[in-house]
Amino acid sequence: MADYIITRTMPTIYVDRSGNPVHGYTIYFDLTEFDETHYLNVPSLDEAVVKAAIERLLEQRRKLATFGGTLTKK
Repeated sequence: MADYIITRTMPTIYVDRSGNPVHGYTIYFDLTEFDETHYLNVPSLDEAVVKAAIERLLEQRRKLATFGGTLTKK
C-alpha cells in the first residue's frame, strides 16, 4: 500500500514565509498509515517538489506518533 495518495490539486495563490504572494497549487492527500487527509501549498506540480513536501510532512507525522507514545510510558 502506498504511504500517501494525492486526491486533488487546485491552483491557488498563497503567501510565502517572506510575505510574498506565490502562484502555486494546493495539494490534498491522504496519509494511509494514519487514515488522515492533509494539504500543502507548493509552488509547482513538479513531481520532485510535491514528493519532497509530502514526504517531509509524513516524516514529521511519524515522529509525532512516536512522541505521543512516549508520553504515556513510565
